[in-house]
Amino acid sequence: MTRISYSPGQFLPAYRHDAGTANERCEIWIDHNGRTIVARQIVGVLARGVVCRLETGATVSAGDRYGVMKFGSRMDVFVPTSAEIRTKVGDLVRGGETVIAVAVAGDEEEREQIRQDWERWECSVPLEVLIDPHRSLIRTVLRYVESMQPQDATITVLIPEIIPSKRRHEILHNQRGRLLETALKARTSGVVIATLPFHIHD
Repeated sequence: MTRISYSPGQFLPAYRHDAGTANERCEIWIDHNGRTIVARQIVGVLARGVVCRLETGATVSAGDRYGVMKFGSRMDVFVPTSAEIRTKVGDLVRGGETVIAVAVAGDEEEREQIRQDWERWECSVPLEVLIDPHRSLIRTVLRYVESMQPQDATITVLIPEIIPSKRRHEILHNQRGRLLETALKARTSGVVIATLPFHIHD
């Protein structure tokens, strides 16, 4: 590690071309056999902070985790023009983590509506819409997680939690989320379960 720089900025959608220079970001510069590689962490609309756990002079290897972008966002990597790119358009690549949003629809029409709403929200996280005629969120998501449990990776399930402004309204929210959490704890092993609070204001 030869250099670490942090730049405050905006919170534009991460997929925008100008987000790489306008948004809050952190850059790390790596010397690899005399050639410089730059990795740039960029926040987005939802990710409002980047954390770099390295210091200048540290030694890193491929696959090392050196920081986090809170709630996911965008990573740009700059390599020398002399570098050999071994992937091509259409190849399947896998980083240290893959973030996927999951929703459950009752039929194809509802699935398409959910996808359209997701696109209008302009979220950079890919969405997987699962179909269950009974709209059983717990059963469908549980099967999905069980089918995706690799031996060499950790799955983190992030469950949204609504925090109403009035405590008496709490009973109206989060019931399925809590049931899903209970089912995941009982039926899966090695799955990390976390909640993301959303505060509702009158």
